[in-house]
Amino acid sequence: MAPFVPRTRAAAAIRMKQIALDNQSRTIRRLRAKLETERRESAATKEGLENKVSSLGRELQLQRYDNHSLRNMVTLYHKDIDHRSSQLVEAKKEHKSDQVEIRGLAHDHCWTH
Repeated sequence: MAPFVPRTRAAAAIRMKQIALDNQSRTIRRLRAKLETERRESAATKEGLENKVSSLGRELQLQRYDNHSLRNMVTLYHKDIDHRSSQLVEAKKEHKSDQVEIRGLAHDHCWTH
């Protein structure tokens, strides 16, 4: 019986190594699958972030356009207000000069009669 013991130990050692290799193979397959899942999730996250950045860029562009339009409108209102103010000042000047002229005529008219 002694001659068969080394073979049995060698066979047991080989079986143990085969089991270890099988375990390593399963671990490698599991890790590869996990890596592939993480890559897909990462790609989906990246795509989602790119879409969000693109959307924010469009929104920012619209806000810039609205801001520019608003600034133009305010400028136009200021110009219109300045123009109307100038018209009022001119109208007041004309009114005063007309009143002075009317008073002068009335004064002259009183002295002539």
